[in-house]
Parts: sequence; structure tokens; C-alpha cells
Amino acid sequence: MSKPAPKIRLIHPNFALYFSLINMPNRLLTNLLALSALLATANSPSPKELVNLQAGAAVSFASHVAEMESWMSQIQTIQNSQSPAQPPSASRPAREVQPLRIGDALPNYPFVNQENQAVRLRDFKGNVLVLTFIFTRCPLPEFCPRMSQNFKAACESLQNDPQAPDNFRFLSVSFDPAFDTPKILKNYAQTFSANLEKWIFLTGKIANIDDIAEQFGLYFTRSRQLIDYWDHNLRTVLVDPQGIIRQIYIGNTWTTETLIADIKAAAQKTKSQEPNESGL
Repeated sequence: MSKPAPKIRLIHPNFALYFSLINMPNRLLTNLLALSALLATANSPSPKELVNLQAGAAVSFASHVAEMESWMSQIQTIQNSQSPAQPPSASRPAREVQPLRIGDALPNYPFVNQENQAVRLRDFKGNVLVLTFIFTRCPLPEFCPRMSQNFKAACESLQNDPQAPDNFRFLSVSFDPAFDTPKILKNYAQTFSANLEKWIFLTGKIANIDDIAEQFGLYFTRSRQLIDYWDHNLRTVLVDPQGIIRQIYIGNTWTTETLIADIKAAAQKTKSQEPNESGL
């Protein structure tokens, strides 16, 4: 049995600058990232590099951020240095929520879309609905940017397929409502050339966002002081036109091909269940 890949967590003062760069136009951002040696996350550093590495140790490393992934190398402990400060306490209302599972009905939470219009999840009933959770300042390509890239690819593929169903919608729900205003979300949508008839970006009250995110098993922390100390996992959900949860995709390993196939299957299953003209 293979051992799980080693993982480490780093605290780095330049991470805040990296977050601020992520909101710049794509072309400028690409050039800046190519020139910047800012913090990325450890993808799978060599086990040899992690030998004798202890919690609280100060390290130096080379950071690499590509379009689709990030990683670090040349990890070395810095001798005779002070340990970095511990991250500030995370701020997020703690509550117990009822988990949502496959076969459950999607709750009818209220949100606000990128046009600053009030919407409820029930408004999308009749469509195959795919929703995921992001925040626009997320800089690591394996996380929120990958969810958005996957949504872009799946949405465009369905729109360009004459045999594909037309009753589908993608929803990207921000769990950073303090920053991700409708205007910010609309600008973010434009960076992905999103068709806002098919791909909608949502914000809203933090309590509603936290509730639905946690019901799907999304873990995330927010820091009052710095965006650097945010942390989160990934959940993407597929809901059929009747509002029933059909798939919950964990992490970032699902593919657009799988998602498209599941969307088509959900739409076809619903179509086959519709009564014929005789009402039978």
C-alpha cells in the first residue's frame, strides 16, 4: 500500500500580495506570475526534502506557479531563525447543520447574483444545476481557478453540442461575500468569458452561504486579519431538474468529461420520466 503524499502548511508574509495579484487582468497577471517568486502550496515535495522538518521551523524554498498547478522545491530549514508567528484565529460562525446527501432535495436558499438581483435556488428548478463554491481571490490554480476553468470548459462544450440538453445552469457561489460583491463577481465572470445566461455567480448573506457550504461538507476558515490564512477544500454538486441532488464531487479530480456525461444523463432521465401526450 502506497503512503499518502506528504503535506505541509506554510505561513508567508508575501501571500497577501499574491492574493491581490489574482484580481488583475489575465494577461497582466500571467506576466507578473512569470516574474514573481511568491508563495505557492506544496504539491508533493520530495520526501527527502521533508526529512527532519518540524512544525514551526523556518524554511526557504523555490516556489513555482504554472497555469494549471503550483508546487515548491528546494525546501531547506533556516538555522538560527525565529519561528514564524502563528496564524490569527479563524473567523466563521460555528453551527451544526444537517448534511445534504445524494437523493436529498436542494434547500431553497436566497442569494444575490452578479447583476445584484435577488435569486433563490428554487428559481433554477427545471434545469440540471451544477454548483460549486469559490472565492475570487483564491490564487492556487488547483483550487477555485480549477473549478472555474472546469465550469468554463463544460459550459462551452454543452453550448457547442447540438445534441446536448439546453436546460442546464452552472452556479459559482462565493464564500467570501465581504469582498465578492456583485460587481467583483461580474468582473470575475468576464475573465472567464462566462455566458451569464448559463453560468451565474452568487453571493449573499454569510449565514446562508456557510449553511449550504457546510451541509455539502465544505470546510473553510476565514481570517479577520489577513487573506493569507484562509483555507478550504472543494465540493461541487449536481442537481436534477426536480431539485434532487444526484452527485457530489469531492475535491478537484473530477473531469469536465465526467461532469458533462452526468449532466446529459440527469437531463435524459428527467425527459424519459415526462408523461407522453396521452398523459400516461
